[in-house]
Amino acid sequence: MAVFREVKIKWGGKDYTFVPNMAFLRAVELQGISIMHVQWQVISGKPQMSLMATIMAMALVQSGADVTEDDVYEALAGTADADTLASYRTIMAAMTPERAEKKAEDPAE
Repeated sequence: MAVFREVKIKWGGKDYTFVPNMAFLRAVELQGISIMHVQWQVISGKPQMSLMATIMAMALVQSGADVTEDDVYEALAGTADADTLASYRTIMAAMTPERAEKKAEDPAE
């Protein structure tokens, strides 16, 4: 069972498949970025755009996009379109571990 969800994200008019994994999370954290802290900042209305851009760029590159942190920062800080913002939210949601649903035990067993 996979811990994380595979999701589709859009960038530059193309669709990409992002599959987060522990190696990706470690790579982000090795940059000195706490994903949970960045999410808290966004929810609190105090986002650090540079950190958001780094996470999103790393996810896009892992997904096969030819993109830089500067490209993503420009998209987020400029006139971020709906696809860019939706992709950021999708990436962050995909990094939330899925929890296995407990199966009801069969009383016949």
